[in-house]
Amino acid sequence: MLPAAWPSPRFFHTLVYDSARDRIVLFGGWPGVSKDVRLSDLWEWDSESSTWTDRTPNPLPEAWPTGRYSHAMVYDASRQRGVLFGGYAGGPSLNDL
Repeated sequence: MLPAAWPSPRFFHTLVYDSARDRIVLFGGWPGVSKDVRLSDLWEWDSESSTWTDRTPNPLPEAWPTGRYSHAMVYDASRQRGVLFGGYAGGPSLNDL
């Protein structure tokens, strides 16, 4: 059984390693239940404590990325931030950054 704080099962999500904070960051994906469902949650894995933490703000800021899957994400070490690009959100492929 999974702990309460654990990302839901998903496909086509992204994971990046935040080297400044020694965390793995997960964003979005597709839960596999319907093409109309896309995730926009943000999780962090702390390998030292072996725990996931949900970092999704509530409420979501206006500038928060839409739910999506098949997107790309990289970690920009010089600016110490993740960069998210594109993906699929139910219509044409996204072309946002």
